[in-house]
Amino acid sequence: MSSITINLGDAFLLDTPPNKQHLYDESVIAYRYAREYDASELAKRITSGSPIPKGYCSATVLEQIQRGGLVSKRWVNESRDKYKDAIKACLEIS
Repeated sequence: MSSITINLGDAFLLDTPPNKQHLYDESVIAYRYAREYDASELAKRITSGSPIPKGYCSATVLEQIQRGGLVSKRWVNESRDKYKDAIKACLEIS
């Protein structure tokens, strides 16, 4: 398997229904559908032939997304604290 590198803020296509090419970036943030994949699972799901990254978020947009996640009430309850803690760690907020 080839090695890929994905950095915070990168956008990429995942092989997901219905069209098998969903762009994961800053276009619409649906916090309730947050997903977590390890590197090997993510590599399997990336659309074949898609450049990595396909695009990227600026630092400003990425921070807006992260801060939006801290105040969003749209998280699925069982994942809310886990992901909010991860965002706080990225933003170095205690």
